[in-house]
Amino acid sequence: ANGAYTFSTPVNFNGSYAVTVNAQPTGQTCTVANATGSNVAANVVNANITCSTNTYTISGTVSGLVSTQQVTLNNNSANPTTVNADGTFTFSTPVAYNTSYAVTVGTQPTGETCRMTGGSGSNVTANVSSVVVTCRLALAYVVNSTDGNIAQFTIGLDGALTEIGTRITTGGTNPNVVTVDPAGRFAYVTNHGSGNIAQFAIDPATGLLSSLGLVSSGGPTPYSVAIDANSQYAYVTNQDDPSGASSSVAQFTIGADGTLTAIGSGLVTLLNGGATNVVPYQITVDGQHVYVANRNTDTGNGSISQFDIGGTGALTWVADVSTGAGSGSLGIAIKSIPGGSKFAYVDNFDVNTVSQFSINATTGALTAIPGNTQATGIHPYPITISADGQFAYWANKADSEIAQCSISQVDGSLRTGCGVNTTGTGNGVTGPGAELHPQYVAIDPFGSYVYVVNFASFSGGDGQGSTVTQYSIDKTAGPTYGNLTPLVSSITVPTGLGPFSITTTR
Repeated sequence: ANGAYTFSTPVNFNGSYAVTVNAQPTGQTCTVANATGSNVAANVVNANITCSTNTYTISGTVSGLVSTQQVTLNNNSANPTTVNADGTFTFSTPVAYNTSYAVTVGTQPTGETCRMTGGSGSNVTANVSSVVVTCRLALAYVVNSTDGNIAQFTIGLDGALTEIGTRITTGGTNPNVVTVDPAGRFAYVTNHGSGNIAQFAIDPATGLLSSLGLVSSGGPTPYSVAIDANSQYAYVTNQDDPSGASSSVAQFTIGADGTLTAIGSGLVTLLNGGATNVVPYQITVDGQHVYVANRNTDTGNGSISQFDIGGTGALTWVADVSTGAGSGSLGIAIKSIPGGSKFAYVDNFDVNTVSQFSINATTGALTAIPGNTQATGIHPYPITISADGQFAYWANKADSEIAQCSISQVDGSLRTGCGVNTTGTGNGVTGPGAELHPQYVAIDPFGSYVYVVNFASFSGGDGQGSTVTQYSIDKTAGPTYGNLTPLVSSITVPTGLGPFSITTTR
């Protein structure tokens, strides 16, 4: 204990002494002041011992940081340390013996995302130098349906797409829609022609995909995948036969390694009030609610099916809401406005409109907003909403144009007469009857750029000359806010044959 001490054996007159620490206390270091002396002629009372708790430095490496950017790191939510270039870093404040450390990103670099490995630990008894921070540009993935593969891109600070690696096969036929989990760790692609789902891990450093194999979707023709906000569950729409008589939603849990495991029997049937010939397209998760856009193959009538997510991830059918006669709905997008009200926007492919619904905050129920049906161009594809929630973008496939539509922050309604932006029909495409048909639209994770996949239509139908068009979003306050402008560096980048969908992640 702290206090006085006396050695049991004294020293002789005119002798000497040398006090040393024989065994240090656990987690501390003790030092002796006035530790030695000679010609002793009186009792020595000032060989004082001072003990202090050991501390240890926390350090690591940063890689992938763009030269003009910086990242700020915190340890245990404090001690901010700014790193301006790749290399090593050390926090200025060490941690005490047997305590813990937790390194997090305080401020991300502009246009990049930095991720941590080895960023936390407990019971520290030595200096730590194993924290690894890997930074990368945002990413985009394009599914080439005819080629059966995925093109992988980084998104530059200027918004330009640069293809990386080699295109990776989906392992199936006629792949359609690619979805990335909210954590940015895994990607899933529906192989519409072979009845399975391709699973991929995303390399945290490079963004390149590596295959995790295939899993059955439970039906012969899966279309799209949706994942909950916590990356626990995945849901897949199955267009089970040409008539849609046995269409369903497949339900999966997502393992720590990204692989999918069926929940229970795996499937929940689309009820649609007992209607047959209903084919599901896009599926969307919002909190504990799941919504499926449906199209009737006989009449073209559309509907939205609502399901609730149970404690195990299993879905329970709640209701079906009509989107109107002949509407042929393909997709549904959801947004909140200031104050917490939520709205859903449904593209009606067959009648060239967008339907708007309010969403009950408690039950998730959809209620059509009277008179709020927005006319579109010909054959609108699923809607994408900007990061700030102020604009909706979608492709009018048959018109080869992109709609850019502002969203009221008061009542969630779309403005009347949305502006359009051409995708560049025939841009770089040659051959008889060549046209570019835009399909899926994606916005970069930082909300500054828009990308559109364009299927090149030839008499041969092989999709040669297909592209992705690239736009910047006008962020200038005023009447042009949200408008799209072709990217200065290049309006298009090439894809493989028959591009179907695109998604972005960070």
